[in-house]
Amino acid sequence: MIRQLAPLVDGELSSLRVSHVEALVDRNPDGLLAASLQFEHLGARLLAAEAAADAAVALAQTLEPRRAAAAMQRAHRLADTCDNPRTPALAALSARAQLTRAEREIATLAAAGRANRQIAAERVLSVRTVENTLRRVYLKLGISGRAQLPEALDT
Repeated sequence: MIRQLAPLVDGELSSLRVSHVEALVDRNPDGLLAASLQFEHLGARLLAAEAAADAAVALAQTLEPRRAAAAMQRAHRLADTCDNPRTPALAALSARAQLTRAEREIATLAAAGRANRQIAAERVLSVRTVENTLRRVYLKLGISGRAQLPEALDT
């Protein structure tokens, strides 16, 4: 129904909104990222940020952490260009970025230069647990690796 109404409205924005909604309903991360790029091209940065945030969630559900982190970074970058945006998609993205106490402790040690083995020994954990925790931290913070931890933890 919405697809049939879009041509009745002037401009590209309405049909692009339809594409965004369809990709969201289909849980299609590539469609969401495409919508984000097109929104940005039109100058609709907040809509671009929302589509990127939706893509990050969809990618996380498909277990593609690197692409999810990149989409999350894109959403944050776009949202930062807007004046204190508050939307459901961006709120969900912020909620996902909240680290648990244990995640923050391990991330802080890693950011300080400690190796996974050292962190595991200090916290009486397996190295595998430290690795898995850091993967979750990277995803939540929208970063792709250890080198970005110091800056991401400051923000």
